Amino acid sequence: MILTIHKKIQSLLQCYASGRYYPVVTGIVACGCAIGAIPFVPVLIAAVLLAPSHWRSIALFTSMGSALGGLIILFVFHNLGWVQVMQAHPDWFTSPGWQLMLSWLTQWGIWALALIAATPLPQTPALLFLAMTEQPWWSMWLALAGGKILKYGSVAYLTRYFPERIAHYRQNRFNQQNAITNRDLSP
Repeated sequence: MILTIHKKIQSLLQCYASGRYYPVVTGIVACGCAIGAIPFVPVLIAAVLLAPSHWRSIALFTSMGSALGGLIILFVFHNLGWVQVMQAHPDWFTSPGWQLMLSWLTQWGIWALALIAATPLPQTPALLFLAMTEQPWWSMWLALAGGKILKYGSVAYLTRYFPERIAHYRQNRFNQQNAITNRDLSP
């Protein structure tokens, strides 16, 4: 399912890659991916490979878009409430990843959110927890944006200056996912 979504997003990006507002388009896509909890790094890699000379602006706009998407999730969780989310996803609250993020967030607060945003850890559980606190919204957006700038800036830089290694990584990952899928589908 995710591979299909990534392919459709890549097709969309190919339509706009030569346009003037391509970095803005990538930012909008990043916001949508953040809201939909769709892994964005493969999309970012494809976006930079399509327009390598714009890697800085792509990294900036995607970081801001992803942070905006995270802020929208915060608003939804804040207004939705803890009980509804616990009923919909009870497994979140017992997972080791949730426990780790919870300890980081209680210990370091907003700084932990910046760290989580800069790492491959899923940020949705952290946003859920912080939505129930009295943290200022602007500080949560800054933490998300700062973490995403580090993460997406690094990925965009590596993609721009080492495209053959990134392409090799993507191809290996795609082959591993297909191997798992084919094995799971065999009788």
